Amino acid sequence: MKKVFKVFLIAIVMMALVIQPVLANDKDSMANHSEAITEENEKAPSIRDEFSGRSIYPITPDDKKWEEFTSKKEMLDACRISQDILDEMTTDELIKAVLDFPLVINLYLYNSYEDGLEALEEESDAFKELLKRSDANEKLSNILNASNSNRMSFSSIESSNDSLDLVTLKILQSKIDKSNLSKQFSSIKYVKTPKGSKVKVKKRGELLNDEQRDIIKKDVKKKYPRATYVSKPTTNYNCHSYAWYKDSTSNKYWMDNPKKYMTDGSYKIISYTEAKKGTIVHYPMPKGTHSAIVYRSSGSINNAKKLYVISKWGMGPLMKHYAGYGPYNSNHLTVWKEK
Repeated sequence: MKKVFKVFLIAIVMMALVIQPVLANDKDSMANHSEAITEENEKAPSIRDEFSGRSIYPITPDDKKWEEFTSKKEMLDACRISQDILDEMTTDELIKAVLDFPLVINLYLYNSYEDGLEALEEESDAFKELLKRSDANEKLSNILNASNSNRMSFSSIESSNDSLDLVTLKILQSKIDKSNLSKQFSSIKYVKTPKGSKVKVKKRGELLNDEQRDIIKKDVKKKYPRATYVSKPTTNYNCHSYAWYKDSTSNKYWMDNPKKYMTDGSYKIISYTEAKKGTIVHYPMPKGTHSAIVYRSSGSINNAKKLYVISKWGMGPLMKHYAGYGPYNSNHLTVWKEK
């Protein structure tokens, strides 16, 4: 079902790419046109050639080279599109390039869609360019309408029966038309730090359907082949709740901000050389934050990125990975130990 919809969706986008009005009224004009084509063929291939049966990205997760990457930076460097090519692309081509962006799955691996969209804008050249196009919202609406999808509130987007590609298009459009991404949760609860400070959490329940959950699982495993899958995607809990509150897949709480654990005296910051199994790694990023638990420490590491951790990736799966490998910026990691 996923593959059928993917083919259908790409077909809709591609319709706008292949229609090239070439008219010749007489033999002379046809000859001139033929000469022009010959001259053009001697130049570098156009962006439309890039879309003829292959990805615009020179290296993708289908290539063996992708498995050699040990950091997100290496992945992003392989996915860059130069500005001169972006300028030549139509809006429809840009939409396809965003859907084909190898790390577009990261939208679902942050603690909110807003954080995921902000990160995508920084990391995807195609999405950054798409946001500049005045007809981007119209083009996205045309694709969604052609797929018989009704615009829905984001309070129910995960629990819809839409394929993940369709949900992704709706999330992208929300950035362009300024839709409100905030969601209504069933209940607000509070948990306590070891020092007794109250921390707000949300009881979301499971909002992903089986197909969406399976697609996220397969995509994460393919895009991050050096990480190890542990447990299924779920909206029940996130990274902060797993790391600071309860490191169990039976956890039912989603925590937006673990700051109280780090400021009320419950935990102290330590050197990465002191990290032991069970200590917590915090990722302070410009767009959102992430938390992980040290799963294994070799004792002789020379960088916090080399710590082997376990963490929940947004609404994605629970994963084991090196701290410097995954969807998140790992340039300023801090390590915490309970007092």
